[in-house]
Amino acid sequence: MGDEILVMGQAPGRTHPDVTPQQRRVVKFLADLVGITPVEFCERCDFVNLLSCYHGKAGKGDCFPPDVARAAASIFDPSPWSTIVMLGKNVPAAFGLRRDYFIWQMLSETRVAVFPHPSGVNRWWNDASNKRSAVIFLRSLLAADPPPDGTGRHPWPGTGR
Repeated sequence: MGDEILVMGQAPGRTHPDVTPQQRRVVKFLADLVGITPVEFCERCDFVNLLSCYHGKAGKGDCFPPDVARAAASIFDPSPWSTIVMLGKNVPAAFGLRRDYFIWQMLSETRVAVFPHPSGVNRWWNDASNKRSAVIFLRSLLAADPPPDGTGRHPWPGTGR
């Protein structure tokens, strides 16, 4: 296990479902954001997908069946981790959590934040201030720098979109 941080994606990709975490495109994307290697990123975080298999295409993105996701969420045990970062808005929705980016919530005894889905389809990444917000959030998380007490929010622009 990593440093008690779990990054939770939606499902394995359609092209390479059995790759190691260091080989995943999403890990490379996140590591590049904070300026470390995928191996270093994987030393600090664990990775899991809520769904165990790829469920096909849906429009420009991938299919994410809500009923299957809610069933998977209902049996997921967050207790091994102190922090979970959920990628995209579909994953927290399956848990019944708010879908706002970078706002800490609780899932049982584990703090959870939603991070923008690192897909080329997600236009959120087209705004430079949004990308800066994501970099600050990840660097803060990896440095174990918690958000200020009281608000649950990190003090930077681009949150909650």
